[in-house]
Amino acid sequence: MTLSLIITTYNRPDALELVLLSVLQQSVMPNEVIIADDGSTRETENLIIKYKQKFPIPLHHSWIEDKGFRAAKSRNNAILIASSDYIVFIDGDIIMHKHFIKGYKSNIVKGEYIMGSRALLSSELTKQLIENKVINVRFWSKGLSNRFNAIYLPFIHHLIQGSQSPLRSVKSANMGFWRSDIFSVNGFDEQYEGWGREDSDLAVRFSHAGIKRKNIKGAIVAYHLYHQENDRSRLQKNDVLIEKVINSDIIKAKIGLKELSGDEETN
Repeated sequence: MTLSLIITTYNRPDALELVLLSVLQQSVMPNEVIIADDGSTRETENLIIKYKQKFPIPLHHSWIEDKGFRAAKSRNNAILIASSDYIVFIDGDIIMHKHFIKGYKSNIVKGEYIMGSRALLSSELTKQLIENKVINVRFWSKGLSNRFNAIYLPFIHHLIQGSQSPLRSVKSANMGFWRSDIFSVNGFDEQYEGWGREDSDLAVRFSHAGIKRKNIKGAIVAYHLYHQENDRSRLQKNDVLIEKVINSDIIKAKIGLKELSGDEETN
């Protein structure tokens, strides 16, 4: 089974560099890495060019024009590039534990998608890591909250899953699914613009399609760098969209992979 890692980003190359460093330390490497770039400037492109020379696997740059927060479109553009059987998404401010990819590969099952969790880093700890370009975060590190999510216990992870969050609160900051499954629901729905709910919408449509969610704690550990809260001015409109999907049997995105495949503004 092959696996593509997709990293979403927008104008935060300092954080993205730490994520790329965490890719290089993986005990099991993905088959390829794709940067899903929502319109970043040349600084991000230069960083990716630099790391292409360091990577033992293909590193691709998937870029769309900056026309506001369009995470759904950016993710779909990267999915169209992905060539592997399985796709893992992380945000461009997520440092991966060294067995992160190994954890995914050990828990993949047909008919399921995976939701991982993450520990949250303080502003001060994030600043230190970025300044020093180090990724040595541990369970006991000062400046860590949601500390339980930083425990790596792969042999008993099935005993510590906890309760599942509502579908509307699902986040794709640490999420994996079969390539065939994401195409079966037509990808992320690009009706969602601005921050929020495009990943929850995908989870709802997966549920409608009979694709089950598997929450994983203890085997897929990740650390979320601090950032200020995103602009949520569009959230109310997105909430209206997702309520319609929740109260329906909709499976396929209205504007998704099929529609994007002929879009000329992506590369």
